[in-house]
Amino acid sequence: AGTDVACPWREVVIRRRSFIAMTAGAAAWPLMADAQDRRPARIGWLKIQDRSETPGWLRSFVAGLQTLGHEPQRSYMLVERYADGDASRLAALAGELVREGVSVIVATSQPATEAAAKATSSVPIVGRMTDDPVAHGMAVSLGQPGRNVTGVYTLLEAMSPKRLALLHQAIPSLRRVGMLLRHDRGATTHWL
Repeated sequence: AGTDVACPWREVVIRRRSFIAMTAGAAAWPLMADAQDRRPARIGWLKIQDRSETPGWLRSFVAGLQTLGHEPQRSYMLVERYADGDASRLAALAGELVREGVSVIVATSQPATEAAAKATSSVPIVGRMTDDPVAHGMAVSLGQPGRNVTGVYTLLEAMSPKRLALLHQAIPSLRRVGMLLRHDRGATTHWL
């Protein structure tokens, strides 16, 4: 029998798939309520990049909803907003989604999640966060967010030792690790 080698990249792919599946599931909650009055739920999709960036995310999201039995236009309508790489546009785009009466906002990045959280305290937001949502006022605690924002916090500092251990397990001869960090993001300051 061969030896199985742990692959840290497989974990990243699995986490991305888990995030997309979880996002589709969380976004489907309002669909159940709106299904009772026969109107398609309106799902807001808020992205900092333009439409051409990571098109697989949207396809996977829609596929996840279809797996749960939801069909576009019949059980939900997707209301898409893209900031085309300009974070300063996110606040206005999030406000548009709220004014259009979306049932939930799916925010695909930390800046999009923050903009949506500032735009509404009543519309559920499912977001991907890299900075501590508690420190940014989007959650009361990680275990019980207590507000309208939920999602995945991907740079949990407590996971750093585990990530390095997995990397060392995959490449035992590894002695040095380099990291590329954004100096302007709060989650990276503890690394500097």
